Amino acid sequence: MKCSRCGNDVLTPASACPACGQPLQPDASTTQVHSATVSRLNASDIVLMFGDHFAEWKEEGYKVPCSQVEVGFSSLVVAMVTAALASLAGEGLVGVAKGQKKGFLFKSDVVVVSKQKEPTEAKEGVEGKILTSLTGDAQKDSLRDVVRRILGQSTMDPYTVILGQAMEHAHQAGFFVEDEKASPIVKFLAGKTVATPLSPLCDRITAVAGEVHKMQALLESFKSQNTDLCAVIAADIKKSINTAYIQS
Repeated sequence: MKCSRCGNDVLTPASACPACGQPLQPDASTTQVHSATVSRLNASDIVLMFGDHFAEWKEEGYKVPCSQVEVGFSSLVVAMVTAALASLAGEGLVGVAKGQKKGFLFKSDVVVVSKQKEPTEAKEGVEGKILTSLTGDAQKDSLRDVVRRILGQSTMDPYTVILGQAMEHAHQAGFFVEDEKASPIVKFLAGKTVATPLSPLCDRITAVAGEVHKMQALLESFKSQNTDLCAVIAADIKKSINTAYIQS
């Protein structure tokens, strides 16, 4: 298959051109897969599976499924959580706003997440964890505390907890399959969060490549309307995870 953007020959199955990152259009045999499964995916799942379109490329990092590209763990997790918040806010399920936290000597900007209503269908994956963290007396809380609840008990590698939760949800949606011969990085993720290592089903992932553009549009709209807020979102996510590292 030739890439429509740069003309590079791409071995299939692949979700995107490894040379320029252009999403590959699925062939006719995969269109039914798209319609049958895309509704089961979260925004964070799309970012996980097509991370090279949302996160900073790295020579060594998380290897994007069905691609030769690797991205930074921090950059990917920030993009996933931001996408989850943008999606939940777009559905009217949560409110996301900037607030202030009083310190010993000064105040600092924080992101405040508040539950607006219950979803008509239960959410799972990262989005589900965010909503679950806003229950009981915590209908409204700082994003830092929301992320800390998602991470649960202290862990040696907090990033893998969030990545693994999204990967497990994508597995339940039919985009990954159990595989004892999975790549080392997937085994590492699986050892933290799921029982069995997972390998991507590239034909199914390729079939939903068109969702990349929709997710990019959602994030661009969210960021354009909340420029300052998005900077604090990224900072709060990193602070929460750095705290987990220190505690472990």
